[in-house]
Amino acid sequence: MKSNTYQTKSIASLGRITTGRTPSTNNDNNFGGRIPFVTPRDLDGRRTISTTERYLTTSGLKEVSAALIPAGSIMVSCIGSDMGKVAIAGKDCVTNQQINSITVLDPEISPEFLYYTLAPLKNYLLHLGSGGTALPILNKTDFSKLKLQFPPLSEQKRIAHILGTLDDKIELNRQMNRTLEAMARALFKSWFIDFDPVRAKMEGRQPAGLDPETAALFPERLVDSELGLIPEGWEVKPLDRIAKFLNGTAIRKYRPENDDEAYLRAIKIREMRDGFSEKSDTVTRDIPKKFIIEDGDVLFSWSGSLLVQIWTGGRGALNQHIFKVTSKNYPKWFIYEWTRHHLDMFQRIAASKATTMGHINRGHLSQALCAIPPKPTLTAINKSAEDFLSKSIKLNIENRTLEATKAELLPLLFQTAPTLHIQP
Repeated sequence: MKSNTYQTKSIASLGRITTGRTPSTNNDNNFGGRIPFVTPRDLDGRRTISTTERYLTTSGLKEVSAALIPAGSIMVSCIGSDMGKVAIAGKDCVTNQQINSITVLDPEISPEFLYYTLAPLKNYLLHLGSGGTALPILNKTDFSKLKLQFPPLSEQKRIAHILGTLDDKIELNRQMNRTLEAMARALFKSWFIDFDPVRAKMEGRQPAGLDPETAALFPERLVDSELGLIPEGWEVKPLDRIAKFLNGTAIRKYRPENDDEAYLRAIKIREMRDGFSEKSDTVTRDIPKKFIIEDGDVLFSWSGSLLVQIWTGGRGALNQHIFKVTSKNYPKWFIYEWTRHHLDMFQRIAASKATTMGHINRGHLSQALCAIPPKPTLTAINKSAEDFLSKSIKLNIENRTLEATKAELLPLLFQTAPTLHIQP
């Protein structure tokens, strides 16, 4: 039950507010060190951010030393489409100027509770920052004036502990998933890109990690091909010959006629990045079955932001500009890994189209070549690879369930949504 001793406090009263800064990008010596440099791209759903895409050196930190924030600070993106993303700094770090950070100094405020108070308010913060400007922005002054309600510290800690327990499990699943993905990627690269088992046999060694029966399926020679050297007896096929690439449909043709009609949510690039949300478009369930996506389907966005993923966001309807990738002749993990292998090339092609929205066409799928082993070899490898994929899918679906549980608990724990408004 909500306490009647809640206090209303402005963010400015909680501690120190820091707007991030970026050191000069013209000086390569500013980057590549060990100091985490957090940008909105790093706010990827993790509660605690300890690793980042880029790091600063000590010279880079010197340029922006006033923007250094301590571990435990609450980081909130306040500019652009990523506005409202929230995370906790896992280490002392620097953020870029799109992020305002709160270093809690008030002894009656739990930083973890503050995180759980702000995290569900992404859409509200985005609304506040969209007042008449093309680029949503919530400046430091207005951000500091936001008011929140806080129960006694003991209740804050109780709520944060309950939600934190769920987040701990979610993060553990993510770590396990990252390990599975790394193992699957390393295995694929070893066997199908670098041909390590063949090279080992050429050097008179037993291929690492393979039982004698499986190792015997790999030849002892590499031969020339249009792809370069490949194992003897293997084939080279273009990506669009090992998989079917079904483009999504214009979902606007399948809008529900009224609010009472049963619907699916549309899968656009935004959903591939962030999953379904209140902003997801809705589609009538009468949409052709071939455009319905289920957990475990392979998706490849070929226009705008090029992404490849195994979808685990729940049943949805596929929008145009995204391929559903399937195959009758090759296992799912195999077509997924080959599509992902060629993603860098596809992204370079898309980036070269300076006058249009970056994209690829079907001709580029034909240019993406793949080394194909004989069926017995692929069959022997299949079980290990499928195990990686099925475990990964299961972990992602479990996390979706945990996130839903957390969303259901929030209003029960807070009893009412936290009061939040701009101070006059």
